[in-house]
Amino acid sequence: MSTFQDPTPTSPEIAYLWLRREISSHPWDQDAFFTENAIAEAAGVSRTPVRDALLRLEAAGLLRRVPHKGAY
Repeated sequence: MSTFQDPTPTSPEIAYLWLRREISSHPWDQDAFFTENAIAEAAGVSRTPVRDALLRLEAAGLLRRVPHKGAY
């Protein structure tokens, strides 16, 4: 039985990977605020996948979310 995997990442995965890369490249001793709109524009996705990515990263303890705005 062969397993087919679609190589194209989903919009939430694109937003997650973009945001995780940005967080990991930012100095840990400085706060940064990421708005949903700015993330969506930079990652090339809509705000809904960005919210999903923010929830995932918040659950992992990598950021602190501000609902309907963005995250620190």
